[in-house]
Amino acid sequence: MADQKDENGTNGGSGVAAALTLKKGLSILSLFDSDHPEWTFTEIWKGARLSRPTAFRLVRTLEEAKFISFDASRGTYHLGVSILKGSYLMLSPSELARIARQYLDRLTEITTETSILTVEADHVAIIAARVLTPRPFKPDNPVGLPMSGFANVHTRIFLAYRPESEWRPALSTPIEKRTPYTRTDPEELAAELAKIRREGVAIGMQEWNLGMCAVAAPVFDAGGQVRASLAIVAASERFGPEQREVYVPQVIEMAGLVSAALGHQQHRDTDG
Repeated sequence: MADQKDENGTNGGSGVAAALTLKKGLSILSLFDSDHPEWTFTEIWKGARLSRPTAFRLVRTLEEAKFISFDASRGTYHLGVSILKGSYLMLSPSELARIARQYLDRLTEITTETSILTVEADHVAIIAARVLTPRPFKPDNPVGLPMSGFANVHTRIFLAYRPESEWRPALSTPIEKRTPYTRTDPEELAAELAKIRREGVAIGMQEWNLGMCAVAAPVFDAGGQVRASLAIVAASERFGPEQREVYVPQVIEMAGLVSAALGHQQHRDTDG
């Protein structure tokens, strides 16, 4: 039967034909990324290595389903609302937590310390996921805990990667001194934010809770925006210079793996 043949004319059956068509459609969608957010039709069929008639049919189908959209003023296609729905789901706290879980598990296994993932809501860091240390003494930081103010490494991560014009206004508000070690001087904190963005890591020494220290790194999405902060929390007696030298690269590496899972490419760094 004619409807049993795929686009190459072989009798592979409708299922095979559908699979081949889907594969070709996905080859078109895979062309779009933050470096190449828009394509002309000619660029699409050449880039996807399809025949012009096949590319035309698939582009029309993708456009009708709103997976891509045509900008008549520019003569180019860009991703449409249907696929963006999935990207928004990808960035939801619950989905971020799901994606990050294996890396939190691995980080706790390697360091034997509690690992944490936070997201930001209304400029407040909120714990979205955690994996507790197997050690007897565990930090009191349950999932859902809001961590406001600048005594925690997560809030500093989020602010450091926002435009510098936002730093001073944010630091001009009164800063709670939670422990004797909490830094509250705006000038010192501004310098710390610059260091965080330069080095890609934030360190807290008993500033949120006495006896607890932390090291955190940013998690980036495919567009290079910070979507989460990944950290380990350790007792101060296990957070000396030698331990920090070990912890810092491990946290940065795991945050990088979560970023990669969100579509971020290492060479595309953000400088705000």
